[in-house]
Amino acid sequence: MTVTSRHSAVIGGTAYDDQNLASQAITFFCRQAVNFVANDSDSFSMLVNFDAPAGLGGTIRIRAGEVLNDLPISCSSLYVRGEGGSVPFRALGA
Repeated sequence: MTVTSRHSAVIGGTAYDDQNLASQAITFFCRQAVNFVANDSDSFSMLVNFDAPAGLGGTIRIRAGEVLNDLPISCSSLYVRGEGGSVPFRALGA
């Protein structure tokens, strides 16, 4: 993760259908908005949640190749989980 004075960025890969790893937070400080979360997989969807483990209330499914843009929320952590396999992803917040 990279934290600058104005942005937080994450490039990584998700756990694969593993509840234990999906409940581990990735530090992701966003004070104004989540600019984007991109699913860079060609095959698998991913579950994303902010400040709560993936799979709980508020979880968003991002399909293979999709990008979630412009969420006007603040958060301090990101939770992700792949569905069917590990999913490479990117996220940027401000």
